[in-house]
Amino acid sequence: MSVGAGFMIPMAAPPTDTTTAASGDVVARRRGKSKAPNFKYQGPVSVIRLELDASDPVVHRRLERQWTAAFRLRRALQHDAQARCRAYWSAHHERQRDPKALRERLGLTRKGIEAAAKAHIEASGWMRDHLTKAVGLHLADEVWETVDRHLFPDSSGQRHGPPRIGSWWDFARIPGRARSHTKTTPIWETYRLVGSLDGHLNAYRHPELPTTMSTAPLAGNQSAGTSVLAQPGRLVAPTRPASRLWADHDGALAVVFTGLPGGDLVLPVRLAQGAGQWAHLRHFLADPTVWHKIDLVRIEDRKAPGGWRYYGHLLTHQAGYQSASTRTRRSQIPAGRRAGVDANVSNLALASFPANRPEQLVADQIICTPEQQDAAARAAKKTRARQRALDRSRRNTNPDQYGPSPRQVARATRRAGKRLTTRQIPNPGGARHARANGIPLRAYRSDTLSRRYCRTRMDHGAEARSASQAKHARAAQVAGRIVATHGNAITVEDCRISTWARL
Repeated sequence: MSVGAGFMIPMAAPPTDTTTAASGDVVARRRGKSKAPNFKYQGPVSVIRLELDASDPVVHRRLERQWTAAFRLRRALQHDAQARCRAYWSAHHERQRDPKALRERLGLTRKGIEAAAKAHIEASGWMRDHLTKAVGLHLADEVWETVDRHLFPDSSGQRHGPPRIGSWWDFARIPGRARSHTKTTPIWETYRLVGSLDGHLNAYRHPELPTTMSTAPLAGNQSAGTSVLAQPGRLVAPTRPASRLWADHDGALAVVFTGLPGGDLVLPVRLAQGAGQWAHLRHFLADPTVWHKIDLVRIEDRKAPGGWRYYGHLLTHQAGYQSASTRTRRSQIPAGRRAGVDANVSNLALASFPANRPEQLVADQIICTPEQQDAAARAAKKTRARQRALDRSRRNTNPDQYGPSPRQVARATRRAGKRLTTRQIPNPGGARHARANGIPLRAYRSDTLSRRYCRTRMDHGAEARSASQAKHARAAQVAGRIVATHGNAITVEDCRISTWARL
Protein backbone atom coordinates (compact mmCIF):
# COMPACT_ATOMS: atom_id res chain seq x y z
CA MET A 1 0.00 0.00 0.00
CA SER A 2 1.43 3.39 -1.02
CA VAL A 3 1.31 6.58 1.03
CA GLY A 4 1.90 9.81 -0.89
CA ALA A 5 4.36 9.90 -3.75
CA GLY A 6 7.39 7.68 -3.52
CA PHE A 7 6.67 6.28 -0.07
CA MET A 8 5.82 2.62 0.53
CA ILE A 9 4.79 0.84 3.67
CA PRO A 10 6.53 -2.57 3.71
CA MET A 11 4.12 -5.46 3.95
CA ALA A 12 4.95 -8.48 6.08
CA ALA A 13 5.56 -11.57 3.99
CA PRO A 14 3.60 -14.71 4.80
CA PRO A 15 5.66 -17.06 6.95
CA THR A 16 4.88 -20.01 4.67
CA ASP A 17 6.52 -18.42 1.61
CA THR A 18 9.59 -16.60 2.95
CA THR A 19 11.83 -16.44 6.02
CA THR A 20 14.04 -13.66 7.34
CA ALA A 21 17.74 -14.34 7.64
CA ALA A 22 19.95 -12.98 10.43
CA SER A 23 21.09 -10.11 8.20
CA GLY A 24 17.53 -8.95 7.64
CA ASP A 25 17.33 -10.17 4.02
CA VAL A 26 14.17 -11.94 2.94
CA VAL A 27 14.95 -15.26 1.31
CA ALA A 28 12.59 -17.81 -0.17
CA ARG A 29 11.90 -20.92 1.84
CA ARG A 30 12.99 -24.18 0.30
CA ARG A 31 11.86 -27.66 1.02
CA GLY A 32 14.41 -29.49 3.13
CA LYS A 33 15.38 -33.12 3.32
CA SER A 34 12.76 -35.76 4.00
CA LYS A 35 12.41 -36.62 7.67
CA ALA A 36 11.46 -40.21 6.87
CA PRO A 37 13.51 -42.52 4.63
CA ASN A 38 12.57 -42.35 0.97
CA PHE A 39 10.29 -45.04 -0.38
CA LYS A 40 12.12 -47.75 -2.30
CA TYR A 41 10.63 -50.70 -4.11
CA GLN A 42 12.58 -53.71 -5.26
CA GLY A 43 10.41 -56.24 -6.97
CA PRO A 44 8.57 -57.09 -10.17
CA VAL A 45 6.52 -54.53 -12.03
CA SER A 46 3.98 -54.87 -14.82
CA VAL A 47 1.87 -52.58 -17.00
CA ILE A 48 -1.72 -52.76 -18.19
CA ARG A 49 -3.14 -50.55 -20.92
CA LEU A 50 -6.51 -48.95 -20.11
CA GLU A 51 -8.54 -47.43 -22.94
CA LEU A 52 -9.92 -43.98 -22.14
CA ASP A 53 -13.23 -42.66 -23.44
CA ALA A 54 -12.82 -39.07 -24.69
CA SER A 55 -15.98 -38.94 -26.80
CA ASP A 56 -17.55 -36.15 -24.75
CA PRO A 57 -16.89 -32.89 -26.67
CA VAL A 58 -16.05 -30.82 -23.59
CA VAL A 59 -13.70 -33.43 -22.14
CA HIS A 60 -12.11 -34.01 -25.54
CA ARG A 61 -11.48 -30.29 -26.01
CA ARG A 62 -9.80 -30.00 -22.60
CA LEU A 63 -7.72 -33.09 -23.26
CA GLU A 64 -6.50 -31.78 -26.62
CA ARG A 65 -5.53 -28.46 -25.05
CA GLN A 66 -3.60 -30.29 -22.37
CA TRP A 67 -1.66 -32.24 -25.00
CA THR A 68 -0.98 -29.00 -26.90
CA ALA A 69 0.33 -27.31 -23.76
CA ALA A 70 2.54 -30.30 -22.90
CA PHE A 71 3.96 -30.40 -26.43
CA ARG A 72 4.75 -26.68 -26.45
CA LEU A 73 6.43 -26.91 -23.07
CA ARG A 74 8.49 -29.89 -24.21
CA ARG A 75 9.48 -28.12 -27.41
CA ALA A 76 10.54 -25.00 -25.49
CA LEU A 77 12.68 -27.13 -23.18
CA GLN A 78 14.28 -28.85 -26.17
CA HIS A 79 15.11 -25.43 -27.67
CA ASP A 80 16.69 -24.41 -24.37
CA ALA A 81 18.66 -27.65 -24.18
CA GLN A 82 19.97 -27.19 -27.72
CA ALA A 83 21.12 -23.64 -27.07
CA ARG A 84 22.78 -24.55 -23.78
CA CYS A 85 24.59 -27.52 -25.34
CA ARG A 86 25.92 -25.30 -28.13
CA ALA A 87 27.13 -22.76 -25.56
CA TYR A 88 28.76 -25.55 -23.54
CA TRP A 89 30.79 -26.89 -26.46
CA SER A 90 31.69 -23.37 -27.61
CA ALA A 91 33.24 -22.37 -24.26
CA HIS A 92 36.52 -24.24 -24.85
CA HIS A 93 38.72 -22.58 -22.23
CA GLU A 94 36.11 -22.50 -19.48
CA ARG A 95 35.21 -26.13 -20.15
CA GLN A 96 38.85 -27.17 -19.85
CA ARG A 97 39.24 -25.36 -16.50
CA ASP A 98 36.06 -26.57 -14.78
CA PRO A 99 33.36 -28.31 -16.87
CA LYS A 100 31.09 -28.83 -13.86
CA ALA A 101 31.07 -25.12 -13.00
CA LEU A 102 30.32 -24.34 -16.65
CA ARG A 103 27.34 -26.71 -16.67
CA GLU A 104 26.08 -25.12 -13.47
CA ARG A 105 26.39 -21.64 -14.97
CA LEU A 106 24.56 -22.64 -18.16
CA GLY A 107 21.88 -24.61 -16.35
CA LEU A 108 22.90 -27.91 -17.98
CA THR A 109 21.77 -29.94 -15.00
CA ARG A 110 18.60 -31.72 -14.08
CA LYS A 111 17.70 -28.93 -11.66
CA GLY A 112 18.45 -26.33 -14.30
CA ILE A 113 16.14 -27.92 -16.88
CA GLU A 114 13.43 -28.32 -14.24
CA ALA A 115 13.79 -24.66 -13.28
CA ALA A 116 13.40 -23.74 -16.96
CA ALA A 117 10.18 -25.78 -17.12
CA LYS A 118 8.71 -23.96 -14.11
CA ALA A 119 9.77 -20.62 -15.56
CA HIS A 120 8.05 -21.38 -18.88
CA ILE A 121 4.83 -22.38 -17.11
CA GLU A 122 4.81 -19.23 -14.99
CA ALA A 123 5.74 -16.88 -17.84
CA SER A 124 3.23 -18.26 -20.34
CA GLY A 125 0.18 -17.11 -18.41
CA TRP A 126 -2.11 -19.70 -20.03
CA MET A 127 -0.18 -22.95 -19.64
CA ARG A 128 -1.08 -23.28 -15.97
CA ASP A 129 -4.74 -23.65 -17.02
CA HIS A 130 -3.93 -27.01 -18.63
CA LEU A 131 -0.82 -28.33 -16.84
CA THR A 132 0.60 -28.58 -13.36
CA LYS A 133 4.21 -28.05 -12.42
CA ALA A 134 4.49 -31.74 -11.55
CA VAL A 135 3.89 -32.64 -15.22
CA GLY A 136 6.34 -29.91 -16.25
CA LEU A 137 9.05 -31.40 -14.03
CA HIS A 138 8.57 -34.84 -15.56
CA LEU A 139 8.74 -33.44 -19.09
CA ALA A 140 11.94 -31.64 -18.06
CA ASP A 141 13.38 -34.91 -16.75
CA GLU A 142 12.76 -36.57 -20.12
CA VAL A 143 14.53 -33.72 -21.92
CA TRP A 144 17.39 -33.96 -19.45
CA GLU A 145 17.88 -37.64 -20.30
CA THR A 146 18.68 -36.64 -23.90
CA VAL A 147 21.11 -33.99 -22.62
CA ASP A 148 22.73 -36.49 -20.26
CA ARG A 149 23.35 -38.98 -23.08
CA HIS A 150 24.83 -36.15 -25.17
CA LEU A 151 27.20 -34.71 -22.55
CA PHE A 152 28.46 -37.89 -20.93
CA PRO A 153 29.66 -41.01 -22.79
CA ASP A 154 28.26 -44.45 -22.08
CA SER A 155 30.22 -47.55 -21.09
CA SER A 156 31.54 -47.93 -24.66
CA GLY A 157 32.75 -44.32 -24.79
CA GLN A 158 30.09 -43.16 -27.27
CA ARG A 159 27.93 -40.05 -26.99
CA HIS A 160 24.52 -39.46 -28.48
CA GLY A 161 23.78 -36.50 -30.70
CA PRO A 162 22.53 -33.16 -29.39
CA PRO A 163 18.88 -32.80 -28.31
CA ARG A 164 16.50 -32.38 -31.20
CA ILE A 165 13.14 -30.70 -31.53
CA GLY A 166 10.43 -33.36 -31.54
CA SER A 167 7.50 -33.45 -33.93
CA TRP A 168 3.85 -33.13 -32.93
CA TRP A 169 3.11 -36.49 -34.55
CA ASP A 170 5.88 -38.20 -32.56
CA PHE A 171 4.73 -36.76 -29.23
CA ALA A 172 2.74 -39.70 -27.90
CA ARG A 173 3.30 -39.80 -24.12
CA ILE A 174 2.79 -37.52 -21.12
CA PRO A 175 4.60 -38.97 -18.11
CA GLY A 176 2.83 -39.17 -14.79
CA ARG A 177 4.15 -39.02 -11.25
CA ALA A 178 4.06 -42.01 -8.94
CA ARG A 179 1.65 -41.92 -6.03
CA SER A 180 2.83 -41.73 -2.46
CA HIS A 181 3.24 -45.12 -0.80
CA THR A 182 4.19 -43.71 2.63
CA LYS A 183 0.81 -42.13 3.47
CA THR A 184 -2.34 -43.86 4.60
CA THR A 185 -4.44 -41.85 2.13
CA PRO A 186 -3.28 -42.39 -1.47
CA ILE A 187 -1.80 -39.11 -2.76
CA TRP A 188 -1.47 -38.62 -6.52
CA GLU A 189 -0.03 -35.44 -8.02
CA THR A 190 -0.80 -36.05 -11.71
CA TYR A 191 -2.94 -38.76 -13.30
CA ARG A 192 -4.67 -41.06 -10.85
CA LEU A 193 -6.93 -44.09 -11.19
CA VAL A 194 -10.07 -43.88 -9.10
CA GLY A 195 -12.91 -46.33 -8.57
CA SER A 196 -12.88 -50.09 -8.20
CA LEU A 197 -13.42 -53.14 -10.34
CA ASP A 198 -16.54 -54.07 -8.32
CA GLY A 199 -17.90 -50.57 -8.83
CA HIS A 200 -17.27 -50.78 -12.57
CA LEU A 201 -19.03 -54.14 -12.71
CA ASN A 202 -22.03 -52.79 -10.79
CA ALA A 203 -22.26 -49.79 -13.11
CA TYR A 204 -21.97 -51.68 -16.40
CA ARG A 205 -23.03 -55.23 -15.56
CA HIS A 206 -24.29 -57.26 -18.52
CA PRO A 207 -28.04 -57.93 -18.32
CA GLU A 208 -27.56 -61.71 -18.60
CA LEU A 209 -25.04 -61.76 -15.75
CA PRO A 210 -26.43 -62.72 -12.31
CA THR A 211 -26.68 -59.70 -10.02
CA THR A 212 -25.33 -61.67 -7.05
CA MET A 213 -22.05 -62.51 -8.78
CA SER A 214 -19.03 -60.41 -7.77
CA THR A 215 -15.58 -60.14 -9.34
CA ALA A 216 -14.03 -62.93 -7.28
CA PRO A 217 -15.71 -66.04 -8.78
CA LEU A 218 -16.52 -64.39 -12.08
CA ALA A 219 -13.45 -65.51 -14.02
CA GLY A 220 -13.98 -69.22 -13.44
CA ASN A 221 -17.76 -69.39 -13.80
CA GLN A 222 -18.19 -67.69 -17.17
CA SER A 223 -17.48 -69.55 -20.40
CA ALA A 224 -15.46 -68.10 -23.25
CA GLY A 225 -17.45 -66.00 -25.69
CA THR A 226 -19.82 -64.53 -23.11
CA SER A 227 -19.87 -60.88 -22.08
CA VAL A 228 -19.39 -59.63 -18.55
CA LEU A 229 -19.87 -55.91 -19.16
CA ALA A 230 -22.31 -53.94 -21.31
CA GLN A 231 -20.66 -50.53 -21.67
CA PRO A 232 -22.45 -47.93 -23.86
CA GLY A 233 -20.85 -46.19 -26.81
CA ARG A 234 -20.26 -43.05 -24.75
CA LEU A 235 -19.32 -43.50 -21.11
CA VAL A 236 -20.44 -40.94 -18.56
CA ALA A 237 -17.65 -39.47 -16.44
CA PRO A 238 -18.17 -39.98 -12.70
CA THR A 239 -18.61 -36.96 -10.45
CA ARG A 240 -16.54 -36.05 -7.42
CA PRO A 241 -17.82 -37.74 -4.22
CA ALA A 242 -19.66 -35.77 -1.56
CA SER A 243 -16.56 -35.82 0.64
CA ARG A 244 -14.66 -34.00 -2.15
CA LEU A 245 -12.01 -36.73 -2.05
CA TRP A 246 -11.49 -38.94 -5.06
CA ALA A 247 -10.09 -41.59 -2.73
CA ASP A 248 -13.66 -42.18 -1.52
CA HIS A 249 -14.98 -42.87 -5.04
CA ASP A 250 -15.96 -46.53 -5.31
CA GLY A 251 -17.88 -46.50 -8.59
CA ALA A 252 -16.82 -46.98 -12.19
CA LEU A 253 -13.12 -46.69 -13.00
CA ALA A 254 -11.81 -43.39 -14.33
CA VAL A 255 -8.49 -41.56 -14.79
CA VAL A 256 -8.57 -38.17 -13.07
CA PHE A 257 -6.22 -35.19 -13.38
CA THR A 258 -6.62 -32.66 -10.57
CA GLY A 259 -5.08 -29.29 -9.76
CA LEU A 260 -6.43 -27.37 -12.77
CA PRO A 261 -8.21 -24.00 -12.36
CA GLY A 262 -11.04 -25.16 -14.61
CA GLY A 263 -11.80 -28.22 -12.50
CA ASP A 264 -10.80 -31.86 -12.59
CA LEU A 265 -10.27 -33.60 -15.91
CA VAL A 266 -12.12 -36.94 -15.65
CA LEU A 267 -11.65 -39.62 -18.33
CA PRO A 268 -13.83 -42.75 -18.06
CA VAL A 269 -12.09 -46.10 -18.49
CA ARG A 270 -13.43 -48.63 -21.00
CA LEU A 271 -12.56 -52.22 -20.05
CA ALA A 272 -12.58 -55.35 -22.17
CA GLN A 273 -16.08 -56.83 -21.97
CA GLY A 274 -15.40 -60.51 -22.67
CA ALA A 275 -15.22 -63.15 -19.94
CA GLY A 276 -11.88 -64.34 -21.31
CA GLN A 277 -10.27 -61.01 -20.31
CA TRP A 278 -11.78 -60.78 -16.85
CA ALA A 279 -9.05 -62.75 -15.07
CA HIS A 280 -6.48 -60.45 -16.67
CA LEU A 281 -8.37 -57.38 -15.42
CA ARG A 282 -8.76 -58.79 -11.91
CA HIS A 283 -5.02 -59.41 -11.69
CA PHE A 284 -4.24 -55.72 -12.25
CA LEU A 285 -7.29 -53.85 -10.95
CA ALA A 286 -8.68 -55.85 -8.05
CA ASP A 287 -6.06 -54.59 -5.55
CA PRO A 288 -5.63 -50.78 -5.57
CA THR A 289 -2.64 -50.97 -3.20
CA VAL A 290 -0.37 -52.16 -6.03
CA TRP A 291 -1.20 -49.21 -8.32
CA HIS A 292 1.88 -47.03 -8.76
CA LYS A 293 1.61 -44.48 -11.59
CA ILE A 294 -0.19 -43.71 -14.85
CA ASP A 295 1.27 -42.36 -18.09
CA LEU A 296 -1.09 -40.90 -20.67
CA VAL A 297 -0.47 -42.26 -24.18
CA ARG A 298 -2.13 -41.49 -27.51
CA ILE A 299 -2.20 -43.36 -30.83
CA GLU A 300 -3.25 -42.03 -34.22
CA ASP A 301 -6.64 -43.38 -35.28
CA ARG A 302 -8.74 -41.52 -37.82
CA LYS A 303 -11.88 -43.31 -36.65
CA ALA A 304 -11.55 -41.82 -33.17
CA PRO A 305 -12.75 -38.29 -32.30
CA GLY A 306 -10.02 -35.83 -33.25
CA GLY A 307 -7.91 -38.51 -34.93
CA TRP A 308 -6.31 -39.77 -31.70
CA ARG A 309 -7.13 -42.63 -29.36
CA TYR A 310 -6.03 -42.22 -25.74
CA TYR A 311 -4.83 -44.83 -23.26
CA GLY A 312 -3.63 -44.87 -19.70
CA HIS A 313 -0.63 -47.09 -19.00
CA LEU A 314 -0.98 -48.23 -15.38
CA LEU A 315 2.25 -49.41 -13.73
CA THR A 316 1.71 -51.86 -10.86
CA HIS A 317 4.01 -53.29 -8.23
CA GLN A 318 3.50 -56.95 -9.06
CA ALA A 319 4.44 -59.54 -11.63
CA GLY A 320 2.66 -59.82 -14.95
CA TYR A 321 -0.45 -61.87 -15.54
CA GLN A 322 -0.20 -65.59 -16.29
CA SER A 323 -3.25 -67.56 -17.32
CA ALA A 324 -4.02 -70.99 -15.88
CA SER A 325 -3.10 -72.69 -19.16
CA THR A 326 0.23 -70.86 -19.23
CA ARG A 327 1.08 -71.91 -15.68
CA THR A 328 0.16 -75.51 -16.49
CA ARG A 329 2.26 -75.51 -19.65
CA ARG A 330 5.27 -74.02 -17.87
CA SER A 331 5.02 -76.55 -15.06
CA GLN A 332 5.29 -79.35 -17.63
CA ILE A 333 8.52 -78.12 -19.27
CA PRO A 334 10.88 -81.09 -19.60
CA ALA A 335 13.84 -80.69 -17.26
CA GLY A 336 17.40 -81.73 -18.02
CA ARG A 337 17.24 -81.42 -21.82
CA ARG A 338 19.89 -79.67 -23.89
CA ALA A 339 18.72 -78.09 -27.14
CA GLY A 340 20.31 -76.27 -30.06
CA VAL A 341 18.72 -74.00 -32.66
CA ASP A 342 19.98 -73.25 -36.16
CA ALA A 343 18.33 -70.18 -37.69
CA ASN A 344 18.08 -70.48 -41.46
CA VAL A 345 16.56 -68.13 -44.01
CA SER A 346 13.19 -69.85 -44.25
CA ASN A 347 13.04 -72.22 -41.26
CA LEU A 348 14.30 -73.07 -37.78
CA ALA A 349 16.07 -76.37 -37.17
CA LEU A 350 16.07 -77.71 -33.60
CA ALA A 351 17.63 -80.72 -31.94
CA SER A 352 17.59 -81.72 -28.27
CA PHE A 353 18.47 -84.67 -26.05
CA PRO A 354 18.39 -85.46 -22.33
CA ALA A 355 21.53 -84.67 -20.36
CA ASN A 356 24.19 -87.41 -20.73
CA ARG A 357 21.96 -89.30 -23.21
CA PRO A 358 22.81 -88.02 -26.68
CA GLU A 359 21.42 -91.17 -28.32
CA GLN A 360 17.85 -90.01 -27.48
CA LEU A 361 17.98 -87.19 -30.00
CA VAL A 362 14.79 -85.35 -30.99
CA ALA A 363 14.93 -83.19 -34.12
CA ASP A 364 12.34 -80.67 -35.25
CA GLN A 365 11.95 -78.10 -37.99
CA ILE A 366 9.69 -75.05 -37.99
CA ILE A 367 8.72 -73.63 -41.36
CA CYS A 368 6.16 -71.19 -42.66
CA THR A 369 3.10 -72.80 -44.18
CA PRO A 370 1.99 -71.79 -47.70
CA GLU A 371 -1.00 -70.02 -46.20
CA GLN A 372 1.26 -67.94 -43.97
CA GLN A 373 3.54 -67.09 -46.88
CA ASP A 374 0.58 -66.01 -49.03
CA ALA A 375 -0.78 -63.84 -46.21
CA ALA A 376 2.64 -62.24 -45.70
CA ALA A 377 2.96 -61.57 -49.44
CA ARG A 378 -0.48 -59.93 -49.55
CA ALA A 379 0.32 -57.78 -46.53
CA ALA A 380 3.66 -56.74 -48.01
CA LYS A 381 2.02 -55.83 -51.32
CA LYS A 382 -0.61 -53.76 -49.54
CA THR A 383 2.09 -52.02 -47.50
CA ARG A 384 4.13 -51.15 -50.61
CA ALA A 385 1.04 -49.77 -52.34
CA ARG A 386 0.24 -47.60 -49.32
CA GLN A 387 3.82 -46.32 -49.14
CA ARG A 388 3.76 -45.45 -52.84
CA ALA A 389 0.50 -43.57 -52.32
CA LEU A 390 2.10 -41.61 -49.48
CA ASP A 391 5.09 -40.75 -51.65
CA ARG A 392 2.88 -39.63 -54.54
CA SER A 393 0.79 -37.45 -52.24
CA ARG A 394 3.85 -35.78 -50.74
CA ARG A 395 5.32 -35.14 -54.18
CA ASN A 396 2.07 -33.70 -55.55
CA THR A 397 1.65 -31.28 -52.64
CA ASN A 398 5.35 -30.27 -52.62
CA PRO A 399 6.45 -30.36 -56.30
CA ASP A 400 9.09 -27.65 -55.84
CA GLN A 401 11.13 -29.94 -53.57
CA TYR A 402 11.63 -32.71 -56.15
CA GLY A 403 13.32 -32.94 -59.50
CA PRO A 404 12.04 -34.72 -62.62
CA SER A 405 12.69 -38.39 -63.20
CA PRO A 406 14.96 -39.60 -66.06
CA ARG A 407 11.88 -40.43 -68.16
CA GLN A 408 10.44 -36.97 -67.56
CA VAL A 409 13.78 -35.38 -68.49
CA ALA A 410 13.95 -37.44 -71.70
CA ARG A 411 10.39 -36.44 -72.59
CA ALA A 412 11.18 -32.75 -72.03
CA THR A 413 14.31 -33.11 -74.20
CA ARG A 414 12.33 -34.66 -77.05
CA ARG A 415 9.76 -31.85 -76.89
CA ALA A 416 12.53 -29.24 -76.90
CA GLY A 417 14.11 -30.92 -79.94
CA LYS A 418 10.80 -30.65 -81.81
CA ARG A 419 10.45 -27.01 -80.70
CA LEU A 420 7.26 -27.69 -78.79
CA THR A 421 6.12 -25.64 -75.79
CA THR A 422 7.62 -26.58 -72.45
CA ARG A 423 5.17 -28.33 -70.15
CA GLN A 424 5.11 -27.99 -66.42
CA ILE A 425 5.62 -31.22 -64.46
CA PRO A 426 2.92 -31.32 -61.72
CA ASN A 427 4.15 -34.61 -60.25
CA PRO A 428 7.97 -34.85 -60.48
CA GLY A 429 9.27 -38.37 -60.00
CA GLY A 430 12.94 -37.68 -59.36
CA ALA A 431 15.03 -37.34 -56.23
CA ARG A 432 14.46 -34.69 -53.60
CA HIS A 433 16.54 -31.53 -53.82
CA ALA A 434 19.46 -32.03 -51.44
CA ARG A 435 22.93 -30.81 -50.64
CA ALA A 436 26.10 -32.57 -51.69
CA ASN A 437 26.07 -34.67 -48.53
CA GLY A 438 22.54 -35.93 -49.22
CA ILE A 439 20.70 -33.79 -46.62
CA PRO A 440 17.46 -32.35 -48.09
CA LEU A 441 17.39 -28.61 -48.64
CA ARG A 442 14.12 -28.47 -46.71
CA ALA A 443 13.26 -30.79 -43.86
CA TYR A 444 10.43 -33.25 -44.41
CA ARG A 445 8.60 -31.89 -41.36
CA SER A 446 8.17 -28.55 -43.19
CA ASP A 447 6.29 -30.09 -46.11
CA THR A 448 2.63 -29.41 -46.79
CA LEU A 449 0.56 -32.55 -46.26
CA SER A 450 -2.92 -33.18 -47.58
CA ARG A 451 -5.77 -34.63 -45.55
CA ARG A 452 -5.69 -37.79 -47.61
CA TYR A 453 -2.00 -38.17 -46.77
CA CYS A 454 -2.80 -37.91 -43.05
CA ARG A 455 -5.62 -40.46 -43.33
CA THR A 456 -3.43 -42.89 -45.27
CA ARG A 457 -0.63 -42.48 -42.76
CA MET A 458 -3.01 -43.23 -39.89
CA ASP A 459 -4.24 -46.36 -41.66
CA HIS A 460 -0.68 -47.42 -42.32
CA GLY A 461 0.20 -47.03 -38.63
CA ALA A 462 -2.87 -48.99 -37.55
CA GLU A 463 -2.05 -51.83 -39.96
CA ALA A 464 1.57 -51.86 -38.74
CA ARG A 465 0.48 -52.12 -35.09
CA SER A 466 -1.96 -54.91 -35.94
CA ALA A 467 0.71 -56.83 -37.85
CA SER A 468 3.21 -56.37 -35.02
CA GLN A 469 0.75 -57.72 -32.43
CA ALA A 470 -0.03 -60.70 -34.67
CA LYS A 471 3.70 -61.43 -35.07
CA HIS A 472 4.25 -61.29 -31.31
CA ALA A 473 1.31 -63.64 -30.69
CA ARG A 474 2.54 -66.09 -33.33
CA ALA A 475 6.09 -65.94 -31.95
CA ALA A 476 4.78 -66.64 -28.44
CA GLN A 477 2.91 -69.71 -29.68
CA VAL A 478 5.97 -71.02 -31.52
CA ALA A 479 8.20 -70.38 -28.52
CA GLY A 480 5.77 -72.23 -26.24
CA ARG A 481 5.77 -75.21 -28.57
CA ILE A 482 9.58 -75.26 -28.73
CA VAL A 483 10.00 -75.08 -24.96
CA ALA A 484 7.33 -77.73 -24.34
CA THR A 485 9.18 -80.17 -26.59
CA HIS A 486 12.88 -79.32 -26.18
CA GLY A 487 13.08 -77.65 -22.75
CA ASN A 488 14.28 -74.19 -21.83
CA ALA A 489 18.07 -74.76 -22.01
CA ILE A 490 18.61 -73.73 -25.63
CA THR A 491 21.84 -72.76 -27.38
CA VAL A 492 21.62 -70.40 -30.35
CA GLU A 493 24.40 -69.43 -32.74
CA ASP A 494 25.89 -65.95 -32.41
CA CYS A 495 23.93 -64.03 -35.04
CA ARG A 496 21.30 -61.33 -35.36
CA ILE A 497 17.91 -63.03 -35.33
CA SER A 498 16.26 -59.80 -36.53
CA THR A 499 18.32 -59.93 -39.73
CA TRP A 500 17.18 -63.49 -40.43
CA ALA A 501 13.60 -62.52 -39.65
CA ARG A 502 13.71 -59.71 -42.22
CA LEU A 503 14.94 -62.17 -44.83
